Amino acid sequence: MKYFLVTTSHLSDGIWFKDDEDFKAGMNYVAIMASKGKAYVLCFVLMSNHVHFVLGCESKENAWDFITGFKQLYARYFYNKYGVRKFLRRNGVDIRELFIEDESLHKGIAYTAMNPVAANICAHASQYAWGSGNCYFNPSLNPGKRMDSFSFRQRRQLLHSRLPVPLDYQLGSNGFILPYSYICYNFVQKLFKTPGRFNYFLINSSKAKARMESETNLIPTFRDQVLAAAIPDICHTLFGKGNPGELTEREKARLAYELHHRFASDPKQIARLMGCSLQDAVRWLDSV
Repeated sequence: MKYFLVTTSHLSDGIWFKDDEDFKAGMNYVAIMASKGKAYVLCFVLMSNHVHFVLGCESKENAWDFITGFKQLYARYFYNKYGVRKFLRRNGVDIRELFIEDESLHKGIAYTAMNPVAANICAHASQYAWGSGNCYFNPSLNPGKRMDSFSFRQRRQLLHSRLPVPLDYQLGSNGFILPYSYICYNFVQKLFKTPGRFNYFLINSSKAKARMESETNLIPTFRDQVLAAAIPDICHTLFGKGNPGELTEREKARLAYELHHRFASDPKQIARLMGCSLQDAVRWLDSV
């Protein structure tokens, strides 16, 4: 068995998951890909504009197949909902082999789990819903409802796919298959040995250190999805228009200013939300 950290590049001018329904679809597609049995999921996280997986599989090709299959499933969902083709083709993929002996596997798992903490979305990896952070050293995993309690039609509607998953997978009340149904959390717990050692790696991960190096990184931020939902109202209130695509250059600069000062959005987040380049976001902020 080999181990790999699979990372997509950060989409700088858009977001993968625009609302919670998108995240739920993404979570279920992870379950579908895990059920194929060609790659074991040790850890994963879905962020608004990129994803990370730590996989156990026989070869790098298996890891490529996993992430390619996941992107294809989600791209089809994204097109059906938003009418945007080839959206995820702009996201490159990096795959790096990890090893137990040098603890790079431990560090890769910690790095992945700490992404939402580093983004100031939550205080601990276990608090983030869209990943596997809640699966490890958790004595009170809440049971879900087995998939065989739903009809085929219901399963298809829930998963946004005709592809099957094992009928003993558990669907949570939040509408997606609970990660502990397929995550190899027992392996991860044996790898780290104790909760204290697991937390040690989380606290000392590169993501955690990057967060602590800057005081501005400690300021709580709003999730992309929260601001994406607010932008149409801001556009309507300020400009009488429905979305950023209808704004003039001057109005876009004002919107960027409002996002920065109302919500402490940085230029990278503004670029993702407004679907523009980082250079444009910086230019608009400088002009107001």
